Amino acid sequence: MNESLFATLAALLFETPWRWSMPSGLITWGALLALLIYSVLLGREAGWRWGLAAAATLLTILACASPLAALADGQLFVAHMLQHLALLLLVPLLMVCALPPAAMERLFERPGFAGLGRVLAIAPLGWIAGVGAMWLWHEPAACS
Repeated sequence: MNESLFATLAALLFETPWRWSMPSGLITWGALLALLIYSVLLGREAGWRWGLAAAATLLTILACASPLAALADGQLFVAHMLQHLALLLLVPLLMVCALPPAAMERLFERPGFAGLGRVLAIAPLGWIAGVGAMWLWHEPAACS
């Protein structure tokens, strides 16, 4: 009975269009590498915030390699919109919240980043930057 259940689950995951895919291996490995770099650079300073970074990494992988990605690729518009919500709203929020305040202060004290920090702290400009990233992502040349 257990072998039958295992065979059924394996068929659902690997032999149907509802399977996990890794066409976005660069995104998957990039997200895992970012989590590793985060862990190495911040170490104990990250504390409980490491969970937020891990959640952002997991959400990125789920949005890009799960069956949701297959459905979003021209099959279901709602799946495409779920990807947008995850990748444009939730992942960046989790990553920013994962950075300890001291790390953010150190980053924006550097000469080239001080002005950028002041600009991005203005909420409408930060929103425009996010919407601009989405528009660029949907440029036909970028999508091809």
